[in-house]
Amino acid sequence: MDSPRPHERPTAFDRMLTPIHRWIWSSAERRVHKLFRFGETETDGGLDILRAAEVTPDPLLRRLYLEHAIDELRHGVMFRRRAAALLSASRSSSR
Repeated sequence: MDSPRPHERPTAFDRMLTPIHRWIWSSAERRVHKLFRFGETETDGGLDILRAAEVTPDPLLRRLYLEHAIDELRHGVMFRRRAAALLSASRSSSR
């Protein structure tokens, strides 16, 4: 199978982990937990980048850090919202 973007082809390591990935994402409970953790990681990364921007004297680099931090924080919110929606859906379907 030829991919239009060969740099996005899964590596041998990725293919080896496919059964584990399927197992992790097949459970609604694990999926919610994973998404909450992704949200946490993204938010923490955004705060770290924000701290770097505070101590960076170069204005261009500071602006780039701030843009990146905003993106990371936005990603964190997106992951947490998706996890909350899945959690809410799983609770309402179990009733």
